[in-house]
Amino acid sequence: MKMAKALQRVRESKEFKYFDLEALFVSVDPDRDSNERIEEYCKIFDEKLIGLTHKSNDNPELKDMLKSFKIHVSKIYLTDEEVKEDLNTLKENAPQVIEKMKDLKVKKNENYTLDHSIIVYLIGPDNQFLTYLGSNLDEKDMSDIILDEISTDLKKRVLSKK
Repeated sequence: MKMAKALQRVRESKEFKYFDLEALFVSVDPDRDSNERIEEYCKIFDEKLIGLTHKSNDNPELKDMLKSFKIHVSKIYLTDEEVKEDLNTLKENAPQVIEKMKDLKVKKNENYTLDHSIIVYLIGPDNQFLTYLGSNLDEKDMSDIILDEISTDLKKRVLSKK
């Protein structure tokens, strides 16, 4: 996960001592993702990553959050062959996910995938939107943008108090 590597770069930066940073991962598939599964999934990438999910995919609060952040989610039903292909791709690209998650029970076992937006949002301390980070960025670019945005926000806060 590029974001986890970017977070590590931010934590290792000289600027990090001047601000707090929490990272949240929100599952868009609570029908399958229990709190335990999300917690374990997050630990694979970053011990400090906080995982959140909701009660169901149809929950109005989840739908409102997705709408607010303009996250598009589509359920795509898969054939048995497509499930095998997805699993093989995951084994090739992220074997640690398979290993850590294999013993954790899925809440709902259906053959589907969720196609969704892949965007990281940087939110300031007063819950104001600072910027977003697209999946096209590498971890260095992500960490540079995070540090720049937080530094700019901190400067504004300090100057507005004078």
